[in-house]
Amino acid sequence: MSTIILAVVLTLVGCHANIAPSFHQGKTYVYNYEGVISSGSQERQLAKTGIRLTCKVEISALPQNNLLLKLLSPEIEEYNGIWPNAHFTAASKLTQTLAPQLSQPVTFEYNDGRVGRIYTAESTSDTVVNIQRGILNILQITVKSTQNVYELQEIGVEGICHSNYVIQENKKANQITIAKSRSLNNCLEKKVKQTEPALGQTCISCKQRNINLQGNVAYNYVMKQKDGSTLVTQVRGQAVYQFAPFNEQGGAGVTETSQKLDLINVRNEQAQAPRLHLQHRGNLMYHFAPNVLQNPIQLKRSMQPETEITAALQHLVQNNVRQLHSDAPSRFMLLSQKLRELNEDNIENIWKSYSKRPEYRQWILNALPVAATPAALKYINQKFQNGEITRAEATEALTIGLFMARPSRKVAEVTSEILKSSHVQKSPYLHKMVLLGYGSVVYKQCLDENLCSESLLQPLHEFIDKVTVSTDEEQTLLALKALGNAGQPASIKRIQKFLPGFSSSASHYKVKVQTEAVMALRNIAKKDPKKVQDITIQIALNQAFQAEVRMAATRILFESQPSVALITALAESLRKETSLQVASFIYSYMKAMARSTLPDHRALASACNAAIKLLTPRFDRLSYHYSKAFHFNTYKPELLMGISEDMHMIKHTASILPTVLMNKGRMFFKHLGIDADLEFTVRTEGLQELFFRHYSASPQSLISNKIKQVMKTLSRWREVPAEKPLASAFLRIYDQEIAFAEFNKEAIHNAIRTIKQTVTPHLSAQDIIKEVERGINKHLSKPFSIAEVRQIIPTSVGLPVEAMMQATAVIGATISTQAEVHPHPSENFRLADLFYSNIRLNVDATPSANLHISSLIGVRTPYIQSTSEFHLKAQAAIPLKFSAKVNLQNQNVKIEAEPVQHEKDLVTIRTEVFVASENTEDQHSAKRTPIMPSLSEGNVRKQQFHPGQETSVENQKMERQHSGLMSSESVSDSREHLFQGSKAASQSAYQMCAKAKTLGVEACFRAKAQNAKFIKKSPFFLLTGINEAQVFLRPVQSEPSIDNIQVEFQAGENTASKIIRQITGEEMNFGEDERVHKISLRSQKGILKSNKKHTGSPLTKKSSTSSSQSSSSENKDNNEDKQKQHNIKSKNLQNEWEHTSKKGPQQHHASNSRSSSSSSSSSSSSSSSSSSNGNSSSSSSSSISTSSESSEKHHKDQHPRKRQSVESEIYKHHFMSTRVQQKEISRKEPWSPSETHVINKNFVSSSSSSSSRSSSNKSNSKNSRSSSSSSSSSSSSSSSSGSGSFEIVPFTI
Repeated sequence: MSTIILAVVLTLVGCHANIAPSFHQGKTYVYNYEGVISSGSQERQLAKTGIRLTCKVEISALPQNNLLLKLLSPEIEEYNGIWPNAHFTAASKLTQTLAPQLSQPVTFEYNDGRVGRIYTAESTSDTVVNIQRGILNILQITVKSTQNVYELQEIGVEGICHSNYVIQENKKANQITIAKSRSLNNCLEKKVKQTEPALGQTCISCKQRNINLQGNVAYNYVMKQKDGSTLVTQVRGQAVYQFAPFNEQGGAGVTETSQKLDLINVRNEQAQAPRLHLQHRGNLMYHFAPNVLQNPIQLKRSMQPETEITAALQHLVQNNVRQLHSDAPSRFMLLSQKLRELNEDNIENIWKSYSKRPEYRQWILNALPVAATPAALKYINQKFQNGEITRAEATEALTIGLFMARPSRKVAEVTSEILKSSHVQKSPYLHKMVLLGYGSVVYKQCLDENLCSESLLQPLHEFIDKVTVSTDEEQTLLALKALGNAGQPASIKRIQKFLPGFSSSASHYKVKVQTEAVMALRNIAKKDPKKVQDITIQIALNQAFQAEVRMAATRILFESQPSVALITALAESLRKETSLQVASFIYSYMKAMARSTLPDHRALASACNAAIKLLTPRFDRLSYHYSKAFHFNTYKPELLMGISEDMHMIKHTASILPTVLMNKGRMFFKHLGIDADLEFTVRTEGLQELFFRHYSASPQSLISNKIKQVMKTLSRWREVPAEKPLASAFLRIYDQEIAFAEFNKEAIHNAIRTIKQTVTPHLSAQDIIKEVERGINKHLSKPFSIAEVRQIIPTSVGLPVEAMMQATAVIGATISTQAEVHPHPSENFRLADLFYSNIRLNVDATPSANLHISSLIGVRTPYIQSTSEFHLKAQAAIPLKFSAKVNLQNQNVKIEAEPVQHEKDLVTIRTEVFVASENTEDQHSAKRTPIMPSLSEGNVRKQQFHPGQETSVENQKMERQHSGLMSSESVSDSREHLFQGSKAASQSAYQMCAKAKTLGVEACFRAKAQNAKFIKKSPFFLLTGINEAQVFLRPVQSEPSIDNIQVEFQAGENTASKIIRQITGEEMNFGEDERVHKISLRSQKGILKSNKKHTGSPLTKKSSTSSSQSSSSENKDNNEDKQKQHNIKSKNLQNEWEHTSKKGPQQHHASNSRSSSSSSSSSSSSSSSSSSNGNSSSSSSSSISTSSESSEKHHKDQHPRKRQSVESEIYKHHFMSTRVQQKEISRKEPWSPSETHVINKNFVSSSSSSSSRSSSNKSNSKNSRSSSSSSSSSSSSSSSSGSGSFEIVPFTI
């Protein structure tokens, strides 16, 4: 009976005796193993790529709890195609290469289902050992004898992670089933390698949510008990690793693994210990290669790095002459990555080969800082020390290199050596940049450490201790900025020496130094926010301190994510605040943050929203004369992306300029775990004093007077004391200050001296002009590494899965210029003589920019790679070819350009997703398959448009309005739905064009897509496939073909001559094939509409109405009704003008512009009335002239001030006239030279001034082609000459 009770108790508590798997000596267990890893989408009918390993596994027991593992008949296969239709293909050559390593014996410790230390042959590569770890990982089982369901932290290939067990026993079948699952997002020690953003800061909340790369593993074991032991008979494993570029609900890139282990035989065979020497290779956890993060994992090739560097350099130099090549960004990134594999001697060999060739030399100097290895940084410093590169080149290279360098102890040591070198100490600006860069190196090195090594901080602490006892303000600021870049709590005590309230000596420092000491706490707050909050709240609440220091402390307090209690205390202090500057800044900051929608600001926004309710609305009445803080943001949860903009304006009561103006833009990508920001701050110190003394313009002054007053004030910059800078500015990227400068007298003189030194001293002005006349041809290019982020985690099969994103851009320009100077420079020519010369400049330039963004997820090893990749390529090129005639003395510029002759691509964007597979042994079998099945049959770029077909529902026609030259009538919209409804792909195409017939060109936008939006309309599936977009220009066929486009700018005293200019009969004597067509009607209508919107005077409104009706008299279909209405309005307007003219000058003194507009309207009305009554043109002009003269005389006598104001207002404006030379194909009647086009600032009127048309019928029949005429004096001149006309001026600047 007691035996039965004991059995029941053991059953209830879940006791399992001897169920841990074991292997007996004298027996060999043979299993079939299959491991598969695949990458791509989980959706069917999309492309996938994968690797499969099959083999037989023999496990034999050795003494002392050791087991022997052998892999027999291994076979590697590759998969690349549409899932699940394609098939695995054998990689026979790769199998032959890896089979000797895979077949090497492996011994490992095994006790109660747990794998211990592993021993393999020394010649076995890390990749093969990790595959063997994946097989051993199946045998890792932790069994608890007292529980059926339990959880624990367990070691595995992925690290020490959280595991759940469920044990079920089937006694009838003598079978035990164990379900095991592991969460890779909950690990005590996770095996992962990731590159922190080179210039970005890591998103801490993203790391906490494990949003970057997630994974889960599940195993199912079937075991049987036999002869008092438990034997593993079957194992099934499944794992999923996903990378979500956007919100994971919209889709994600997935890598899946599966494992199968089946017992097929047990032999009675005693295993022999291997005779070869086996090396200890660690435990079950994955082992990464030493420099795995230095470069993306690439296949082992026979080509040496030097050979690949040479090929990349030749491609960059030879294919980027006229315009940037589409592969320029990817080639530059390859060049940088290959330079990381070289030591100093190898780099020296490359440098000697190309240093004397400027094009190659520039690409090498651009690539070395991006490589940013210790060898590259040391080599740059050595070349500067030897004088082989200039100071400017060394400063640029070291600045970029130190901020791009990956954190390592070696990088910190090399940077410290560069900082202490004598040639760097002798160059103040270079020393400044290296010291700031060293602070950034320390910040990245200690990012994941609670306490940073004292040896790393020693150079920074020694430098600040040295400047503390000195009175050098600039060096003190530099030391504080370097400590701010380092951002270590160990530096707080040294920073407190400059903070008011924490040191008695802090009051001796200027406000600028105290403010900088507060700002040095910004990065420390990320590690120790509580300590920083305690410091900043004390400074912010103490009204005895300077307002600027308190506002800086408030900013740091808000950035440290304070609690609700601190925010409430700060709001409560505003009730008794005596400084309106501080009160306005804090209140505006709280109000701005209360509206923030960023995920990181949720708690802060809630606290600020509650705090501002404690305050009275009177704070809203503080104007922009006080300090303000602004915050704008937007966040898209479906994209996991957002942007924000912060602007702080700190002012003093007596200043018209802000003391500090800060602008900070921020972009964050949650899927990459990156926060990227750019901050630019300007301090106006000497400028404030300068403007306070000399600026005297009133707020009511004209803008032109204010500009003149500002320029006159700035010209007195020499009056500012030498020790006080005019202004200072600094730039922060990703919360790391990379540059700052003070603009004082000495700095300005040094800059002038540097500019003079760059010019050859013996080069005369005449030589310079000759050089320009011969022509200058330049090709400039500058590459940028925008981002390079990688994350690698091991999978259950022992192969690594990598998620990577990198972005590279190259900008460039090809410039070809040639100048002609008339008269030709003499021997005594000076540069000042150009003022009296006519200059013709021919320019042919092509600025361009290329961007390449690539991301992937999949397996990347030195032997085989299988990935799913996304690529975005963007190209922009704007060809510019024009000639300019410049006359500085007359302040005249004429620009001529040819119209568009053929189609030109301005912007091209293409995205593509495909799966790729390749291996080292059979590189010819490398395969890339578009992820969409239909893309393998045809290219979307080859599809033709059929505008006549119906469009899809998604592509409904959009109504767009174009103003100015882009007429709404010339917009063509054609869209096509090429393929819809199939589950294989969704294809669509769209095209829209806007024509500008006057310029003979149309701008078009074309888009094509073949993607997987049929699965789900989300950003992930919209980008899955091929998408293309283009913006291009192409010529428009018009009846009068355009030969040339001219644009003229006139300033100064001759401006009025371009408003109204008389054209002689000889100028108008054009043939039938060549005429000058003036752009008038459309521009005049635009100016009339603008005047209607901006004029509040009723006289002006009537003037514009009268003018527009007169201009519209060209359409003679219903002209009679319009003329009657026009005559009535003209009489009313004339009566109003006469009534206004009789008023005293005091009543007109406040309405100058209205009287001017009324005068113009009166002239226009009289002209229109005379024409409509059928009088002859000469008499009409005469009557207009008389009326206009009498009105002007009366106006001049009664209001001389008003007349002078109107004239000066006209002469102060700049005008631009555009002429298009056209060939006239057909015209029913020749154009009369007497037709008149006049445009003024406030009105446009029309009249016919041909003296030969005396008949009323003839005048009416030609009225549709008559042009506008205002200005009585001009009309009289035209009538008297008989062959004169006026040139239009369509635009007013």
